[in-house]
Amino acid sequence: MKNAADEREFKENTHRAVMRIGDLSARTGVPRTTIHYYIRKGLLHPPEKTGKTMGYYDETHVDRLIFISRMKHDLPGTFIKKMLPGTERDPLAQTLRASLEPSTSRSEKRDRIIRAALNVFLAKGYRNATIHDITASLGISTGAFYIYFKTKQDLFEESVDQLLLGLIENAEAAIRSEEDPLRRLFLRGHIFYANFRKYSDILNQVRGEMAGHEWARNMVRKAYLRITGPLIEEARALMDAGVFRSVDPELFAYTLVGIVEMLALRMTFDDAYSFEQIDRFLMDLIVKGFPYIPVGAKDHA
Repeated sequence: MKNAADEREFKENTHRAVMRIGDLSARTGVPRTTIHYYIRKGLLHPPEKTGKTMGYYDETHVDRLIFISRMKHDLPGTFIKKMLPGTERDPLAQTLRASLEPSTSRSEKRDRIIRAALNVFLAKGYRNATIHDITASLGISTGAFYIYFKTKQDLFEESVDQLLLGLIENAEAAIRSEEDPLRRLFLRGHIFYANFRKYSDILNQVRGEMAGHEWARNMVRKAYLRITGPLIEEARALMDAGVFRSVDPELFAYTLVGIVEMLALRMTFDDAYSFEQIDRFLMDLIVKGFPYIPVGAKDHA
């Protein structure tokens, strides 16, 4: 309990996010023994001490360890030490780091991590996937991961966003030359069918985290806002053109998404239905609805 109290007091006094050596090791992927070695050799600045044995590290230690990890395979330790006069934020150190950076841009590296993570999440699920699984699939260090993302949850949210964004962009490209608003609805459905397995797998993972996790509930809400947004606009256009009778466009969009989800799920069971059959059924359902036939009316026809 004393350590926890010391940590709270230290944070309050320094106004910095601090961590213990175990947290620093987890963040950077650098073993504790190696961290101690770097401190003894002067490669890493010592932690802030609150007692004889208790020390606290901050983001400058994370930055330095990531920097050292990147360089250690290319440069001798003595040379690295000379290039680190104070903290890694020194201009000289920044210049050296920039010269050692691969030519790939930061955004491209980030996108690579997101794409790799999506594949790992689809294969293992959010709960079972680890940061090491993701970094190993790319051949990068755990420390490099933390340059771009704070946690696995942050990366998961980004991956879901990218998947949905790709789905919407593909749909927009497919309908770009189609002027018939009703046909535009069905082209969106085609894109949805083609991506249903990947889309449903990842959203089911998000739904699985909804109990007790506000971030997951927000993700589901955001996902369906993205999906239904364009459909609401298409529905309004159809109503304005007199093709559809006037109904609540948002409820229509959510109803349509629910129907399409179930039809797409049915298509994964076997090959009994084709896209064309699904299209015809859905077109008939949307245009004609479920016409009510009173009991006995058919017998008197």
